[in-house]
Amino acid sequence: METLPYMPPVLGHSLTCMALDHRLSQLPRSGRDADNVSIVRSKILRHRGIAIKGLSEAIADERTRMTDLTIISTLFFMFIDIRVNQSHWRQHFDGATELILLRGGPEKFFRLLRYYKMLIASYVVVGVMANTTSPAQNLAAPAFHMKHIKLISQYYDDGLFPLLLCPPSLFLNIIEINYLRHQAAETPSALDSLRTRAQEVLQHVTVFSAAQHAASVPLSTGGLLLSGVYQSAVVVYCISSLQSLGVLPYSPSMRDTKARHGKRLLMLLEEALTSLSLKHIMIKCMVWPLIMAGTQASLGSPAQKAFVERTLMEMSYEHGSRLPMLAREVLNKFWASTNNGWDDCFPQPYAFLA
Repeated sequence: METLPYMPPVLGHSLTCMALDHRLSQLPRSGRDADNVSIVRSKILRHRGIAIKGLSEAIADERTRMTDLTIISTLFFMFIDIRVNQSHWRQHFDGATELILLRGGPEKFFRLLRYYKMLIASYVVVGVMANTTSPAQNLAAPAFHMKHIKLISQYYDDGLFPLLLCPPSLFLNIIEINYLRHQAAETPSALDSLRTRAQEVLQHVTVFSAAQHAASVPLSTGGLLLSGVYQSAVVVYCISSLQSLGVLPYSPSMRDTKARHGKRLLMLLEEALTSLSLKHIMIKCMVWPLIMAGTQASLGSPAQKAFVERTLMEMSYEHGSRLPMLAREVLNKFWASTNNGWDDCFPQPYAFLA
């Protein structure tokens, strides 16, 4: 924090928000600490307000609107807002995307900012994964991701986003599934043509070799388990989200595939998150798969729901973030409802990774 006085104001106040939010996630919500929670929240709002003012001024000024600093500040502030104020994160994501396009598009802009590769990779990953937990009619730049999928694969392959250790080929499949959802919502009359591609994507995910991928990554332990978790999570997402839109059928074979991978996903998660030797690693990168398992737990046993809830609470503390607690709230509402569609679970855009 000693460097804060030397940072541009927007970045400095955004970083302060992040530090305060991390502190907030560690505080109990009752007893003598209730006053501390209120104080920290007020500080977050104050620093967030100052950062917004500075960012708005930079974007309003033609001389600074498209500078590297303004775009970097917008991206950084988006990550902060995901953590502290979910309702506005999409505005910052859409604004950053527009600024990148004004700078010549991602190929040119990403190359110019090669020293900020981690930031750019995070921008891409957050957008892609947030689309899995957003309604099909309101996805964040799904066509943009699909158009630049080869460029995105170059950034993602470097493993710069430790909160998501999804195998690269499966991550690219998620981009395709998001785009299929977008197309189905935009053009319902095209469902027949989309169905063929959806079945091809699902086939690619189901034949993915967890063992082969595990052998190719430098994880000394847990690589096979990790690959299996993400494979089953993507299968669950693919079938559930595309069935809700009528792209994939509610056929016996589809039901069996989803049930098999849903059961496998929960089993592997329990193994990964209860292992004394693996838990300290796995708990940091399993938020998204656990949420996918939670969508299936609506029809599961009380013990399955309790496992998902308990683990999300633990993740919130371990990550120093309230996002897993938000996921817990979203899943609880879904479990309590009589609806079972994908967009019923995620009726607004949610970003659970930042």
